[in-house]
Amino acid sequence: MHDIYYFNGQDITMNVCIQIHRVINLIQEQEKIDFEEAVGNFIVFKRIKHLLKLKMAYGQKMLNIF
Repeated sequence: MHDIYYFNGQDITMNVCIQIHRVINLIQEQEKIDFEEAVGNFIVFKRIKHLLKLKMAYGQKMLNIF
């Protein structure tokens, strides 16, 4: 991972990683699945969320996005 995330001039990369790990752990616990599968679900969820934002932004032009 080469990206560094800053907020108010401070590196928050480790905090972002920790929060993502916590979310993945929650998915893992709720779904009763292993860590790797939970990571996959997290990535798919992020993509769907992004596509929904695009659909809302562009309205009727993106009706058949799924």
